[in-house]
Amino acid sequence: MPGDTPSAVRLTTPDGVPYADLFPWRDVTKHLPRRGGNTIGHNTIRRWMNEGCGGTILRTVHVGVARYTCAKWLGEFLAAINRPSTHQQAKAENRSQHEQAVRELEAAGI
Repeated sequence: MPGDTPSAVRLTTPDGVPYADLFPWRDVTKHLPRRGGNTIGHNTIRRWMNEGCGGTILRTVHVGVARYTCAKWLGEFLAAINRPSTHQQAKAENRSQHEQAVRELEAAGI
């Protein structure tokens, strides 16, 4: 009908993140807690995007010549790099087994 406004088209990234939810990669520091009053440096964020951390890369998308990310991708990245590795889990198990053996030896008077 004349006078009706068409519904807004919502553009999304290939995995469904609305472009409206994206922010420039330089704004990642605004979404993170400060360390002792200091923000994480832009070189660190750049390294997360290009080289990654622990085998995980911060996802970004190019829009023109600029790179953007979103809170969802940042959250996934932080969750992945903070997940205990199998090496860390094995160390914890070994430590627990060692402590158990020490307790058993002490209980036996050895």
